[in-house]
Amino acid sequence: MNKYTNKIKAFATIVGTVIGLGIFAIPYVARDVGVMPTMGLIVFIAVMSVVVSILYAEIILFDKREECVVSYAKRYLGALMGRVEACSVIFGYTGSILAYVLAITIFFKEFLPQGGNYFWPIVLFYTAISSLVLLRGIKVLGSLEVVLTGIMCLAFVLVFGESLSHWKALDSDWSKVALPYGVVWFTLTGGSAIPIAVRLLEKKGNKIFSSILWAYVLITLITVMFFVAAIKTGGQKIGPNPFIAMSEKMGKWVFYLGSLIGIIAVTTSHWTLAAYFKNVLRKDFKMSEITSWLLVVFLPIIFILLGASNFVNVIGLVGLIAGTFDALLLLAIYKNIFSRKNTVPRVLPFKLPGAVIWIIFLLLVGAALSSILTE
Repeated sequence: MNKYTNKIKAFATIVGTVIGLGIFAIPYVARDVGVMPTMGLIVFIAVMSVVVSILYAEIILFDKREECVVSYAKRYLGALMGRVEACSVIFGYTGSILAYVLAITIFFKEFLPQGGNYFWPIVLFYTAISSLVLLRGIKVLGSLEVVLTGIMCLAFVLVFGESLSHWKALDSDWSKVALPYGVVWFTLTGGSAIPIAVRLLEKKGNKIFSSILWAYVLITLITVMFFVAAIKTGGQKIGPNPFIAMSEKMGKWVFYLGSLIGIIAVTTSHWTLAAYFKNVLRKDFKMSEITSWLLVVFLPIIFILLGASNFVNVIGLVGLIAGTFDALLLLAIYKNIFSRKNTVPRVLPFKLPGAVIWIIFLLLVGAALSSILTE
């Protein structure tokens, strides 16, 4: 029975971690792109994310030391790449956690009386709750993920179904297809969930493969469904909180349900990612338990005090820079390890050919550069 429970927890951890803040920002950044180009971009990045996640799992199983990407980069690509990855990790995870904290204030305030300034009370309350969860460790997250992820997915399906009668035709602009790249990559990246899933699945390759694959099938379906529902209902009026524009046509219940979905999605992603970042600081940066905990909890507050306020800009930058770089680095580490004759893959039934790795590498670089040029 325990093995089935762990498989459900691993699946829910991946889904709950990936379906987070970014899904709400996609309609806003893609409002000038259109439905079909953005759907194509979502599917493309989802496929890339599946491949990178599987290769990450292969690296974890091969190395056997269950360390983080910084250590893998040092060991297999050299000290210089290890230092570069350390910078990328700090930038990426700090930016992500900052964005989650900023976004939670947007969704949470919708349940409070209008007219009050609740920004700092929400930030401090949410930080306190998150700090307690981090003290308990990732075990508490697994049980929560199953329930919260189920509720969240059902809510997305409900919103999609109710939006059908309010859809309107929209133009597509394929020349801007790369514009939402950073936000979409941030949305579909779930690297912090992979080590947790590998541990829950007792390092069994076939279970890891199926969990990652089916988790991303559901993630992609939910992401596409919500994007289409939001953009076809809200149109050009769509904002960082898409439920505001959607509620104008669908009713106020969407506004409140959407805010609840936002809280669940942001919270589940934030807690898993924060636990992973804390582990990185302990293992790769040799920080103490209390120091790593303090940094993960209070770094977002420091950046907010310095003036950070727009979570959409933050996640777009994190996805474009850190997301792309980390994916390219994992491809390079995998190639270094599995180009050796005596290495045997455990998640895939075969070694990914070098030519395929290079194609994926070039596709990601090309997409990232296209996004920069489009902006």
